[in-house]
Amino acid sequence: MKSKRFLKAVSTLLTLTLLLSMMQLDVFAMDYDPSQPSVTDPLSYPLPDPEKQPEYQIIGEQEEKRDGTTKYFITEHGNGIAAVYNEPVHYEAENGTWEEIDNSLAEGLPGGGERQPGG
Repeated sequence: MKSKRFLKAVSTLLTLTLLLSMMQLDVFAMDYDPSQPSVTDPLSYPLPDPEKQPEYQIIGEQEEKRDGTTKYFITEHGNGIAAVYNEPVHYEAENGTWEEIDNSLAEGLPGGGERQPGG
């Protein structure tokens, strides 16, 4: 008899908990302002303007954080930003560090040779 009453109380409590968790309780907030972005609506936040210049100055690269396709920079405010590339911009050297890939063009062939006509 007592176990049936206990099970009924537990099932009622669980049902109420489930119903309350399904409700959007931010609607009941006293300071609710529908013109302000909501935590539940990430699309309501304004997108950054790609034409606007950043409000920070990069002071250097954090070379110890490099990997094959990412460069990490430190800003004047001490924050970090990452530049991620689709192609590798670093290669792993024999000592385990990531070095810049030199993609500059130079005249002539490696070793100082000259290209022969028809070759």
